[in-house]
Amino acid sequence: MQHLQTLSSGPRDFPAEVLGRLPFPLLVVDASRGGWEILDLNRAARTLAGEQAIGRPLTSALPLQVRGVTTSQPIDAFLKTVTEAGAGVAGRRVELDLGEIGRATMWLSVSPMDGDGGVRALVLTLVDDAGEGFAGQRRRRRDVLRTMATDLVTDRPLKKILQAAAEESAQTAGATRAAIMLSDGSDEFWVAAAAGEGELPARFPVPETAESLVDVAWGRRRLVWSAANPDEGGTAAAAIPFLNMPGWEQALVVGMRVRGGGFGLLAVGDPADGEWDDGALERLDLAGVLVGAAFEGTQLRSEFARLEELLQGAVRTSANLVGHTEPAEVRRRLVECIVSEMGLAGAALWLPDNDVTRGSVLAASCGLPDAVRDRVALLPRNDAVTTAAAGQRRWHIPSDATSARAWAGHHLHLVPVPEPSTGALGVYSSDPLPGAAAEVFASLGQALASAVHQTTLHRQARSVVESLQRQLQPRGVELAPGLETGHIYRSATAGVPIGGDFLDIFATATGHIGLACGDVSGKGIEAATLSAMAVYSLRAFALQGAMPRIVTALMDSAVEAQTGDDRFLTMIYARIEAREWSVELTTAGHPPPILVGPSGAAVLEVPADVPVGMLGTSGYRQKAFSLPEGHSLVLYTDGVTEARSGNDGDRSLLGLDRLVDVVDDLRDADAQGIADGVWKAVQEWTGGITTDDCAVVVVRRIP
Repeated sequence: MQHLQTLSSGPRDFPAEVLGRLPFPLLVVDASRGGWEILDLNRAARTLAGEQAIGRPLTSALPLQVRGVTTSQPIDAFLKTVTEAGAGVAGRRVELDLGEIGRATMWLSVSPMDGDGGVRALVLTLVDDAGEGFAGQRRRRRDVLRTMATDLVTDRPLKKILQAAAEESAQTAGATRAAIMLSDGSDEFWVAAAAGEGELPARFPVPETAESLVDVAWGRRRLVWSAANPDEGGTAAAAIPFLNMPGWEQALVVGMRVRGGGFGLLAVGDPADGEWDDGALERLDLAGVLVGAAFEGTQLRSEFARLEELLQGAVRTSANLVGHTEPAEVRRRLVECIVSEMGLAGAALWLPDNDVTRGSVLAASCGLPDAVRDRVALLPRNDAVTTAAAGQRRWHIPSDATSARAWAGHHLHLVPVPEPSTGALGVYSSDPLPGAAAEVFASLGQALASAVHQTTLHRQARSVVESLQRQLQPRGVELAPGLETGHIYRSATAGVPIGGDFLDIFATATGHIGLACGDVSGKGIEAATLSAMAVYSLRAFALQGAMPRIVTALMDSAVEAQTGDDRFLTMIYARIEAREWSVELTTAGHPPPILVGPSGAAVLEVPADVPVGMLGTSGYRQKAFSLPEGHSLVLYTDGVTEARSGNDGDRSLLGLDRLVDVVDDLRDADAQGIADGVWKAVQEWTGGITTDDCAVVVVRRIP
């Protein structure tokens, strides 16, 4: 490369013979006259530009287009900008037109070579995705997303998670600054975490005119902003006060959706390379999804811990209602235990005042200051308490209601108390309680109604846990045409429909049908409590449509973190997409499902993974298959296969092989018929004496 040797005269230059042997294209173009004539090129570049490229304009020899975040420009305009700046550029994505072959994507780096009158020539290098240089830098930035996905699911305080998210968002976007802004749906954002130099405002309002900013937060648009063209960001950019501050002259902003109706913004500024590479916005978008998921995960873990505390407190509260014969004493004991056993600020019980105001009168309270108790002693008929006492569930009470504003700084939650003790149970808390807690207090309301007439510990404990269990039974689900389900649940304890087995059937937000069947360790109330927590958690993790292996992994982490070492559960969770009739399922130490159709029944081969909460592992595997027409998928607990024969001297198990034969004989039955038929077979095998809980769930594609 003699021309390059002539141009190489400074101490920073490389030997021409070395550059000539480089495996990637290298060209030297004339920058002194603006024609961008090729002065020299190495062997790799000749394969692209041709052997007669020297002396030709670069634009005709190599028709390149330089791609930006949202725009592209010809190579000559880009080189002019580099020459005027007098500084090298670390790689830009370019597209090379190869004629009939198509277009190739490569990465361009430009280094100026100074002369007496300024930049004399430019050295251009091109690498593909397998090369080093800028392509390697892009891969490292993409790899940051993998690190984020791991870091953000760890059980750490939310503040530390968000701080790590801000720092890694800056890295993956190639920025030096980042900010995470959150809103609870009100008219302001607060900066939850920031990375890089400079202090940002802690909070800032959202003007009514900044609807476009809300569009960004909800993910309906993305913002690419520059101080050089400030109007392009519209009202969205104008509403973010720190844009155009030092270090924020260039910014990318994406939205984040979070649970509970809130939303957020993820912003990065000051690109490390002087400009954003064309993949920066897409990587930042993915980072926003990860941050939103991490925020949701932290909320779910917090809600799960609080829900577990409330469930355990509800069981203790129920036990404390035993032994009282007077309704007034039962009511007083209930509100006292809600405060002492469930960690709430206050509790109150109102009864209808049918004689005077037709509103509500305070019958019992605990934890309420005297002034608050006086304000809620008699409430009007239009107050939320009165409507709740009439049977309308009002979990989150508006702050302008008399009963809610009576205690400033506290949230009021209400559930109706059914007959024969009609009224409203209210709890005051310093922070909002998770929505799933409404079921816990609804169960306590039902327990109170029963406790008024019950006097023994056995009947009271049974009533409370039975109430909890009823709340967890499968509810009416709108199934896709051509799909039907059936189920049975039987407790081994005579006369008590509670136990450690659980099942559920529900529709997810993505249109899938979810089916679950499981068995928790232990017996009695303790097992029923864990069973209740398992179903609440399953719904919390699965209702948004997550894949079964992810749902099971989240369940595993939650149970392992929130329960003792001796507590675990087996389960199988299946997700069905009825349009394509595809099924995905994961098992965790649970008996394998059975698939039955016109040709017979067979055990479905599934990965044998460990029970939930046993080892704290998240490495669950997932099986995918199709559900053919006329076929049924049968899930069951080990109470079915381990049912022992009732014949004298023969205590053999029903076993998996016999169960397959039973299901095979039921191949023509509908879903409920299969479930009932399996239970009938268990009864016949045991002689009507079962020693373990049994649950069966069946889903069938109607022929």
